[in-house]
Amino acid sequence: MLAGGLIPDDLFNKIKNYINTDLKNKINSDLAGNIRKEYELFEYKKEVEEFIINIIKKSNKFSKLLDKKVTKRGKVNPSLVLDRLWVNFQAKHEFNPTHTHAGIFSFILFMQLPFDINEQTKNSPGIKSNCDCAASLEFLFLDHEGTIVPYRFKPDRTWEKKCLVFSATTPHCVYPFYGVDDYRITISGNLFYDF
Repeated sequence: MLAGGLIPDDLFNKIKNYINTDLKNKINSDLAGNIRKEYELFEYKKEVEEFIINIIKKSNKFSKLLDKKVTKRGKVNPSLVLDRLWVNFQAKHEFNPTHTHAGIFSFILFMQLPFDINEQTKNSPGIKSNCDCAASLEFLFLDHEGTIVPYRFKPDRTWEKKCLVFSATTPHCVYPFYGVDDYRITISGNLFYDF
């Protein structure tokens, strides 16, 4: 289950400027990423929280999921809060293995993708494979028979300023990219119920 949106220009620009400063709080040991540069973000947390909650509220599927979870917990209309916000500076050949997140909802803000997908296809070691995953973002779902089905995106520079929101327990991974020396920069976080 996925929902998406566009990051407002003012928020995108503020975050982009902030992440170009000297970030210090490395949180690699808290994250699954096989990525050298991962930092916690403290600035603009409230603005990101409001933006993501707005996407969730507009999604019919997420609203239904929210209602089911509230019923199980017994509290009516608890608010969602952004627990933690972090930035990944993914270099070529680095990757994020299959993992899930904590919380109810998670998200990815696409800040910088320094390649187009055609370049990745040319540089991919899997160019002749029947499953070329270079630079892909993959979510894993179960179909009605219980078979694991991958849902693969190929985000490139056309995805900058976009956002994906998903159920935090959805397994997902990010494959390495090739032939580009700049960083793929994404921001993620998890939302929890504020009981």
